[in-house]
Amino acid sequence: MPKRISIRIDGELVSALEGQTVLQAAKEAGKYIPTLCAHEDLAPFGACRLCIVEIDGVRGYPTSCTTPATDGMVVRTQSPELEQLRNNTLELMLSGHPNSCLVCDHREDCEKYRPQPTKAGQSTRCGTCSNRSECTLRVMSLAAPARALNLPTLYSPHKLERDDPFIERNHNLCVLCGRCWRICEQLHGTPAISIVHRGREARIGTAFDRSWVESNCTFCGACVDICPTGTLTDRFARWYPAQREEVESVCLMCPQACSLQLIISQGQVVATQMTSFQQPARLCALGRFAFPQILSSALRLLQPMIREQGDLTPVLWDEAMASVAGALQAYRDGSFVAVVGEPQTRETRWVYERLAVEVMRGRLVSIPTGMDELPSAMQEDLLAGRIKALWITGDFLPERLLERVEYLIVTDFLPGDAARKASAVFPAAVLAEDEGTFRGADGKLKSLPVPVPARGAARPEWTIVRDVAKAMGAGGFDYQGIADVIPTGEFRCSPPKGEPRDRVADLVPRFRGHQLADIVPALQPLGLPATKAAGLAEQLVGFLVVEKEEIVPNFHRLVIEAPAVARHAKPGQFAVVMVSEKSERAPFTLVDWDQQRGTITLVVEEVGRSSQEIARLQAGQRIAHVSGPLGLPLPLDLAHCPRAQAGRKPRNLRD
Repeated sequence: MPKRISIRIDGELVSALEGQTVLQAAKEAGKYIPTLCAHEDLAPFGACRLCIVEIDGVRGYPTSCTTPATDGMVVRTQSPELEQLRNNTLELMLSGHPNSCLVCDHREDCEKYRPQPTKAGQSTRCGTCSNRSECTLRVMSLAAPARALNLPTLYSPHKLERDDPFIERNHNLCVLCGRCWRICEQLHGTPAISIVHRGREARIGTAFDRSWVESNCTFCGACVDICPTGTLTDRFARWYPAQREEVESVCLMCPQACSLQLIISQGQVVATQMTSFQQPARLCALGRFAFPQILSSALRLLQPMIREQGDLTPVLWDEAMASVAGALQAYRDGSFVAVVGEPQTRETRWVYERLAVEVMRGRLVSIPTGMDELPSAMQEDLLAGRIKALWITGDFLPERLLERVEYLIVTDFLPGDAARKASAVFPAAVLAEDEGTFRGADGKLKSLPVPVPARGAARPEWTIVRDVAKAMGAGGFDYQGIADVIPTGEFRCSPPKGEPRDRVADLVPRFRGHQLADIVPALQPLGLPATKAAGLAEQLVGFLVVEKEEIVPNFHRLVIEAPAVARHAKPGQFAVVMVSEKSERAPFTLVDWDQQRGTITLVVEEVGRSSQEIARLQAGQRIAHVSGPLGLPLPLDLAHCPRAQAGRKPRNLRD
C-alpha cells in the first residue's frame, strides 16, 4: 500500500500518494495544470511541454507529467515566466493549426448565433471543425491571457488523408502529442502508427508511408477516441451534432459480446467507443465502426409483408400476425423448424424455442456466427421434405433449399434471398434497438438496454413471436415486458475463430447471413468479401470524371463527361448527380460546359456526406447518374460572345 506524502503546490500543503507525478498530485488536489499529451490511461510522455512547473531545488522548468512527487517538494504552477513559456508553446502549436476563430474579435457573437460548427470536409477553422466542443487545444487557447499570434500559419493541403477505411486524418490539426500511437502500443503491443519524418514535415504515420490497412492496424478506433484536437475523426460520425448521449451496451455481432459505449445523437447511434482504454476493452473494426452503419443502413426492412397472389405486399402488424398464425396451424405436426443465429438475446431465443417445441412440436436450430450454410442434417431433412414450414432469422438458406419449403417466415433487418422467397417477412429490431440479456462464448452474462427506437415499423423479435403464438391460441405467452421472459436452461455460443480484436483477418464476414461488406463497403479493403465490388474505380458504366482538382480547401472542381447535358446547357441551369446507385440526389450549378468535348464543369463545396462522396472522386472514376440540364436558364444575350458561339459558356459577362 503506497504511503502518503505531503507537497506544497502554490503555497498550499496537499497530500499525495508516493509514486504519483506532480501533475497527478495537483489534479487530485484540484489544481489545474494545462496539458495535451498527458492522459490518465497513458504512461507519462512529456511531449507537449505545456505542463511545465517551477520546483524549488530543480533547475529549469520540468514537466509535471514526468516528475515524481517527493515528500516536502515545493511546486509553483503559476508565474509570469511559466505563463510566457506556455503562451510561446501554444503559439508554436497554433502556427501549424487552423486558428482564425481563436483570434477573431467576433468569435463569441458568432458562436452564440451559430452554436454548431458548419459541416465541412476539411477543418480550416473552429467554425468548420466537428471536434470543436471537445478540442483541448481550443480550451487552453481561449483560456490564455493573450491570444495574439506573431508567427505565420503554415497550412498544408496535402496533409489531408482519406484513403483508408473509416478514419480521416487532417494533419494540419495535429500537435504531435503522441496520444494516438501510445494508446495503439498499449492496447496491441506493437503500434501500427508512430511519428514519422522530422521538423515541419513530422506527422503521425506508418512505416514507409504504407496505408493503415497494410500496417496491421485493426481499426479499433482508440486513436480517434483519445485524440485531443480532432486530427483523427470517424468518417461516419463526424457529420452528426456534437450534443450526444452515451449509453453502455453490448455488441452482438459475434460471440465475443464485447462491451461498448454507444454514442447517440438525435435518437440514432452515430458511433461506438471502448468502455475504457484498457486492453480487455478494445473493440474490433465491426464493433467500433460497422455497428452504427448497420443500424443506419438505407436498405433496412421497415414494415411487415405478406405474399399475396405471388407478390410480397406491405400490411399492418395485426393483419400480418393473423395471416401467419392461420398458416402455421397446418404445420403443428412436427414439420416446423425455427432457425436462429447464435448472437441473439437469451429471451428471444427462449421465445423462439417455446414456439417451435411446445406449440409447433418441431425444433430450434442454431446457426453459428459467420456460418455459410445450414447444418448438413437439416439440409437432408429439407431435401427429403421432412421440413415443410420454416421460420428463419437471417439469410441462411441457399436458393436450392428455399424452394423445398412450403411456408417460409423470415424475420430480418435487411432484404435477401430468403426474404424475397418468403411467405411472410417481419422487420426486426437489431443490436441497440433490442433489449435483453446475452451470454457470450466466455460464459459472462451481459445486459442490453434499448437506447434508440427501431427503424420504421420494426419490432423486437420476442414480441413478434409472442404475438404470433397468442394469435394461434397458445397459452403461456402473455409477456408484458422483457422482464417477464425467464429462460430456462442455458445456451452458450460457439467460441469465435481467432481474435478479431487483434487480427483483421479474423473478422466475422457475415451478420445474420448477410455479407457485412455489402452493408458497409469500407470493410472490403480489410479483406471481407462482398457480393459485388464496391469502389467507383471499378465501375464500367456511368459518367467519366475527366478532371478533378481541389481549388481551395473544401471546394472541388470536377469536369465530367456528359455530352447530352453539355449539348443543351444554358446559363443558370444545374445538374443532379448521384455518385452511386445508392447515393443521395445532389443538385449542382453548371459553372461551365464544352459542347465539342461533351463535358460539364461543377464546383462542389464539401459540406456533408453526399458532397464528401463527390469530393473523394478522382479523375478516371465514374459517376452513376448525371441528370440535366435542369432549371430555368438566365435570360442573357450571348449573340456577340465568342465562347458562346464556340459552344462554351462565357466566363463572365464581358467575355
